[in-house]
Amino acid sequence: MKLESTLFIVADSPSTRAVAYSAAQAVGLRAETLTGVEELLGSDLDRPGCIVFAAESTGHNVVDTLARLAAKGVATPVIVLISKGDAATAIGALKKDAWDVLEAPVDEGTLGGSIKRALELNRLLRVSMAARSEAILQIERLTPREREVFELLCRGSANKRIAVELGCSIRTVELHRARLMAKLEAKSVADLLRAKLASEDAGSLDLHDGPAHAPSSQPLST
Repeated sequence: MKLESTLFIVADSPSTRAVAYSAAQAVGLRAETLTGVEELLGSDLDRPGCIVFAAESTGHNVVDTLARLAAKGVATPVIVLISKGDAATAIGALKKDAWDVLEAPVDEGTLGGSIKRALELNRLLRVSMAARSEAILQIERLTPREREVFELLCRGSANKRIAVELGCSIRTVELHRARLMAKLEAKSVADLLRAKLASEDAGSLDLHDGPAHAPSSQPLST
């Protein structure tokens, strides 16, 4: 069953909450308004979605909040809303991998656009993480000797070379190769390489490779 994406809103200002709620509706999200950081940290953030966090909210430091989310392994993108000209908070948030930083008051269109981009990259990250988990589970099913053959095949070694390195017959290598190919549902060495890369590569898709590193359409005041 496909999970519905959620916009988690942490903001003291009624007008900020209203804009965030409208932006959520505009991009087809359900919205949850939270009372503060503790409720946010206690929420089910494994669900697909996005967080809008107003820097003036709840008396909590934005940088500390982002650090606590990261410590929990939360991959949900965070859009931080700051007061006009608050460069210190903006820089601190970006250093802690906030997805985007926007000045409040923010209009629905600007916020909605940032949310849409964040959700798309979050979706791609989830796909990448699922592929990684599946690849790891498959590789873990290999016996120690099959794993050795797998690693050597991924390095480009031929059966004869593998037999020499492992001190066994070519026939034995062929048997291990056939078994590991079946376990990994691979038809070629290229498939083995894809499985190896997938098992190592969840970090290659950077969740924060977006507006936080390329200023949003609503630039910060200086």
